[in-house]
Formats: sequence, structure tokens, C-alpha cells
Amino acid sequence: MEEDHTADRRKGKFATKLSCPLGAPRNMQRDRPWSVPSPGHQVLRAGFTQLAHGAVRTKGTYVSSLYRRLAARRGKRRAILAVAHSIMVSVFHMLTRHEPYRELGANYCDERRRHDTVDRLLSRIEPLGYRVHLAPVAAPAA
Repeated sequence: MEEDHTADRRKGKFATKLSCPLGAPRNMQRDRPWSVPSPGHQVLRAGFTQLAHGAVRTKGTYVSSLYRRLAARRGKRRAILAVAHSIMVSVFHMLTRHEPYRELGANYCDERRRHDTVDRLLSRIEPLGYRVHLAPVAAPAA
């Protein structure tokens, strides 16, 4: 049984090194903040970047919401590379685990941190002079 855990740890280390083919070092800030990122594998980078450009144009998907969140803060170019990296990591996990793709949905991050989202939105509306009372809505009948 311990051999399985060792194999999982080795796969985990490989998965963390997976970002290098796209050209972005894993921990640039921690390792050497003054270093210039390596160009990476140009064919993989071009392919996954084209794939990311197509994926972000789909509506209601996790990838498109990831792009919108990142592009607002970091810019379009870095957001596309981050989406390409996310796609590459998910492809790696699908191939190693022999699982089909499972779409998380556009609301995945909001649903995962529901309480934080509510608190953030309340703190934004209260300084505008509104008092809000929140009550959960009953689930619609199917």
C-alpha cells in the first residue's frame, strides 16, 4: 500500500513541474525574482494558447469565468497563458487518471466560497448608503 502513496507523490511532483513547457517558471517570485522566464516549448505553448483562445469564448464554463477573473486583474495576455496552463494540467490529470472531462461550471469559484462572496458584496454596497437584509431563497421545484 505504501508503494501507491509513493507513486502518487512522484506524480504530484511531476504535475507541479508541468507548467515549465509553457515557459512560466513555477515559483518565479520565490526562486529568483530577477530572472527572465524561459521561452518553454514553443509548439506546446502555441497549441495550448490557441486552445485557450477558443475555450474562453465559450459561455457558462469554468475556463471562461477563469479568464474573465484573471484578465480583469492581470491583463489579457497573462490570463490566456494561465488558462492554457489550467487546460494543460486538467488534460494531464485526465490522461493519468483515465477520467473524462468534468465541467465545473461558471459559478464554481463563487459556490466554493459562497460566504466570502456574500461578505465581499455586502461590504461594497453598505458604503453606498444601502442596508441589506439577506434571506436564503427556497430551491425552485423541479
